[in-house]
Parts: sequence; structure tokens; C-alpha cells
Amino acid sequence: MVQVKKVEIRDAITQSALSLFSENGYSRTTIAQITERAGITTSNFYRYYDSKLDVFFAVFGPWLRSHLDALEQRVMGISDPHERLREVFKGLWYDIPRADNGFNNNIVEALAAFAPGQRYSRSLLIESEHRVWGMVASCVPEDRWQYINDNKLTHLMFMAGDGFALNVKLGGSSPLIGAIIDMMCTLILGEDCRKTPKV
Repeated sequence: MVQVKKVEIRDAITQSALSLFSENGYSRTTIAQITERAGITTSNFYRYYDSKLDVFFAVFGPWLRSHLDALEQRVMGISDPHERLREVFKGLWYDIPRADNGFNNNIVEALAAFAPGQRYSRSLLIESEHRVWGMVASCVPEDRWQYINDNKLTHLMFMAGDGFALNVKLGGSSPLIGAIIDMMCTLILGEDCRKTPKV
């Protein structure tokens, strides 16, 4: 007889995992802790998820998407393209790494523990990079799109974001974050953004 998976059990697992990853981080959270808090057996956990990494992405994906939704709302509400671009960088490199007790650092921990040959889907990263490219493109004149019109810039932004997330866990945000954001805006827009009048 085929057993039917229950939405309530899946939700209990993801809520338990989200809480534990938030409290302890990815590396210090175990499947045993997740199942105990969810009130299920370990064997039941494996009916729903293949691994701790699998349940992590089940909670990290919605978390990241909600923060990117909020960032898009803020960015699209800013009329000046210089300020809009600054907000994209600030969101990725300052706000998201600091959100929810540095929850974003869990992705760094999870991928650092990744074993060679272990299955990993880049679909969330690709989706997120595409969304951020749209935000950046909305700030950049079309004659400069040639410099951003592939995946390299947004990939760099996410890789740097991982570093900023790790820095938050190690003692706080980088004191250079503002200057780094100004430098990136100047490089992308081709003018010194620090001298651009604020609207």
C-alpha cells in the first residue's frame, strides 16, 4: 500500500529546519534535531527529503525569494538610476547578509560542506541572478548593456554576497561596504556616482 505524504508533516519539517538553521546555522543543525522538533521519526523525514541539504534548500529558496521580492519593490520605487543601482548592491551585500540573524550565511556553510560528486542544482542561483540582472539593467543606459549583458556581473554579485554574509557572521558588516558600492556603481555606469546629485 502506497503511503500518502502529508502537507502537515512536510510543513512541520520545514518549520523545524528553518528555526534550527536560524538558531544554530547549517553545520550545527542535525537531522535528528530537525525530526525531534518536528515531532516525527528520522525514517519519516527521509520520506519527504533526501538529506539535510535537500530540506535546507526547501527553506532557503522561499527565504531568498522573499528578500529579492522586497528588494525589487524598493528598487522599482526609486526614480534616480544611480540610487536604484546603489540599492541593488546594498540589498545584496548589506541587507540580505544581515537579515534574520545572518540566515544567508547558511548557504555558505551548506555549500562548504558539499561532498564531491554530491548532487547540486544551480537553478535557484540562476533564477536569482536573472532577477538581479533585471534590476541592474533598469539602472544602466542601453549603450552600456554590453558590459552587463551576460551572467558574469550578477554571478560576481552573488559570489561577493556570500563573502559579505560570512563577514557578518565573523563580526559584522565590512566597514568598506559603502565605498565598494560606490566603486561598483561608478564602474557600471561609467561616471563617478559619488558626485551625482541625489534626487
